[in-house]
Amino acid sequence: MAVEIITGHTGKEHVTAEAAGALHAGVIGTGKYVLAGGDQFAAEIVSNNLIKIKSGELVNQGRHMRIPVNSYEEVTIQNGTQKMYRSDLIVMRYKKNTSLQVESAELVVIKGKASSSIQTSVPSYVNGNILSGATQDDFPLYRVSLSGLTISVTKLFSVSPTIEMLSKRIDDIGKVSTAKLLT
Repeated sequence: MAVEIITGHTGKEHVTAEAAGALHAGVIGTGKYVLAGGDQFAAEIVSNNLIKIKSGELVNQGRHMRIPVNSYEEVTIQNGTQKMYRSDLIVMRYKKNTSLQVESAELVVIKGKASSSIQTSVPSYVNGNILSGATQDDFPLYRVSLSGLTISVTKLFSVSPTIEMLSKRIDDIGKVSTAKLLT
């Protein structure tokens, strides 16, 4: 059977993560997006080893992942070394266990290599294509820069505008264009 109805009643359970992901990818896009919801994954440095990632919504190639409002996740950064520099990544990791057909998401810290140079490289991460069946993909959210024992956090994403925001921008552009035509 080639045609499937997903959001209609068929008499049996039939809505799958794959179908929902395809819908999200078709509406939102096939990339990686942080949405305008919750605290938009704001990072709070608690200590040189602990960062809180606050609530937020994201869509990674159709898969919706979230930290609920009024909640947060903590990630632990391994100690730095005096007179050394390092860059770590905080990523939202998607994984699929193909034998169980179970998908999961979690925040993960990918530790970089320490260097005596302030110019550190960002550690590598998995850039899979979920829509083509990849079993892992990392969505980089933050770069954590370590200078000795001190850390700083740099956001690596932008927040996608809502349809309401885009509509207002289009209206504003239309008003400006109309005003120019009238002058």
